[in-house]
Amino acid sequence: MGPTNAPWHADHTLRRPGRFDRFLSVPPPERAARLEILLLALQRRPVAESVDLGTLASKTEGLSGADLSDLVEQVAEGPIRHALTDGTIRPIGEKDLLGTIAATRPTTKEWFPTARDYATFSNVGGLYDDLVAHLTERR
Repeated sequence: MGPTNAPWHADHTLRRPGRFDRFLSVPPPERAARLEILLLALQRRPVAESVDLGTLASKTEGLSGADLSDLVEQVAEGPIRHALTDGTIRPIGEKDLLGTIAATRPTTKEWFPTARDYATFSNVGGLYDDLVAHLTERR
């Protein structure tokens, strides 16, 4: 198994039978999966009880799992900075999360146009059929 964001750059000899001969497209997570990723990323951090992660997960469409993890890392910096300057510890609030979500651009948006080109014009032997199916669903 070998993950990549650019399978079209993998040498064809690596994709021969018995090697890396299968391609599995993993699309950006759906809302329920984004909620779970946020829950996992926030589980050991102080989060205000008033935070509605379900609503926040709805506002993160297009973000990858890595984007969501990075978002939580960025959000955590606000209360840390506050603690360093104020001397008091406060939990991560909904305002912190909403501000960071608004400033976060999905990395998948840059990737999909390139992926669409490869899936459309280089789909030799159906290698990118999963990706084609996902791209068709997105329209």
